Amino acid sequence: MLFGGRLDLAQRYVDLLVTTGIDHGLIGPREAPRIWERHVINCAVAAPFFGTGTTVADLGTGAGLPGLVLAIARPDLTLHLVEPLHRRIVWLERTLAELALTNVVIHEGRAEALHGDLRVDHTTARAVARLAALTRWSMPLLSPGGSLIALKGTTAQVELEQDWPAMRSSGAAQARVEVVQPPEVSTAPAIAAAPGGADTALLTVGTAVNPVDEASPESVGEPTYVVIVTEGSTATTPADPRRRGRRGQRGARSARRA
Repeated sequence: MLFGGRLDLAQRYVDLLVTTGIDHGLIGPREAPRIWERHVINCAVAAPFFGTGTTVADLGTGAGLPGLVLAIARPDLTLHLVEPLHRRIVWLERTLAELALTNVVIHEGRAEALHGDLRVDHTTARAVARLAALTRWSMPLLSPGGSLIALKGTTAQVELEQDWPAMRSSGAAQARVEVVQPPEVSTAPAIAAAPGGADTALLTVGTAVNPVDEASPESVGEPTYVVIVTEGSTATTPADPRRRGRRGQRGARSARRA
């Protein structure tokens, strides 16, 4: 299940996104009717790519996408939300208190300001920057063998091929794109991971009703393109998938602001 027994918590987060999130300019008003399929589920389907009990830094988290979604879907993870804009930090702090999540730490500042101070198993980002920049920010934060897990759009493979030389120079060892198909219906209770792990598409069990648009329960957005970049010293050519079938507390403030 995408959210297991925490669907109510996910719904509370969505309620905040489409109310105070819009008021604070974190989400556009036009996104409200499609918040589940375009944003929340789009992030949640990437949850299986993160190791059990690992630490994750969400770079440029904004409204907590994907960081807060991962914290809800995967309570075994420890999420570090990194965000330079103070107004977003204010909203994140209030949201974190409202949701009472204990596996989230908020850091106000840029990712580069945490180099040498924070070490995690994974970094992640969604709609923040190109892969070259994400890799440059991520590598100093990653433990040996760690990985950047970036959520991208349909041009992910092209971007990876274009940015690979710069990514390799920043310390990336391997990279690949995994395409995760959206579930057939958009309510989380009926969504389960298919046997075979993260490399397989997600599918649904039983029937459900789209909580956003009951008239079209089959419409749940587009595939999520997950780019996995592994830290290391020996670089190889990136793989093309077409060839294969505040923990309740505040983090350290950075003096650097956007």
